[in-house]
Amino acid sequence: MKKWLKTNQIIVSRSLGAFLLVVGLGAFFWVNSSGSGVNVTEQRAAERVARMEARTSGTSTATSKQQSKADYTEVYTDRSKEQMKFMLIIMMFLGLGSLGYSFIKKEP
Repeated sequence: MKKWLKTNQIIVSRSLGAFLLVVGLGAFFWVNSSGSGVNVTEQRAAERVARMEARTSGTSTATSKQQSKADYTEVYTDRSKEQMKFMLIIMMFLGLGSLGYSFIKKEP
């Protein structure tokens, strides 16, 4: 195994680098897609339904409880998206580093 890795070091390094770069770029653009507009629409619809339910029940405490939960979940999802973006950027840098390393000529 070590002998095979030594003889095919350039191919393995370029393949790994290309794979990390392509997967990182694909996942990065997948995470940053413009599909978030659907979530905003769903959130607005949920708020409207909560308001209508509060009107029919005669109390407005349901909206305040739901709003506090929504704030927490927004912060959590924003934080997890930030972490995902950071990890994908690191993956892309590792892919670029591996590709760059494979193109450096080694002295025998």
